Amino acid sequence: MSTRPSPANSAQGDMEFPVKGQSDADIDAVVAAGHAAGFRVFLSVGGGDQMIIQFYNAGLSAPLVASLDRYIRAHHFDGVDVDTEDPVNMWQPYASFVSLLTLNLHAEGKLVTGAVAKYLQASMLNSALHQFDFINMINYSSYANAVTALQFYAR
Repeated sequence: MSTRPSPANSAQGDMEFPVKGQSDADIDAVVAAGHAAGFRVFLSVGGGDQMIIQFYNAGLSAPLVASLDRYIRAHHFDGVDVDTEDPVNMWQPYASFVSLLTLNLHAEGKLVTGAVAKYLQASMLNSALHQFDFINMINYSSYANAVTALQFYAR
């Protein structure tokens, strides 16, 4: 994989995202083992890493989605989990990214999931939330807080 791209020098469709410390063969082996065991295997993007956020905030959602799609197809992932945990970096750019991602991947029979938390919801447009095939609840504290968060999303 190539070095980390940046919005300033990324042309349409030339973004590549290395998985730190893993070769393409390593990724393929993990995906194949998961499939052999009967599991769906997802690529998780985001988290504490600003790599994904910088692109959709710069209005580069289309080339970002195209790059992710190429990577997912090349490695036979079953979908993507969007794990953006920074409420400052959500709003409309996040919603646009999620919309393009789901439109593209759903057409290929892939799933798109979202890692969400109650503290993110004020900055996550409902249009983004309702496009996910399912959501993964983020909880870094107690069981009681997890139950409260699940009740928030169950409404």
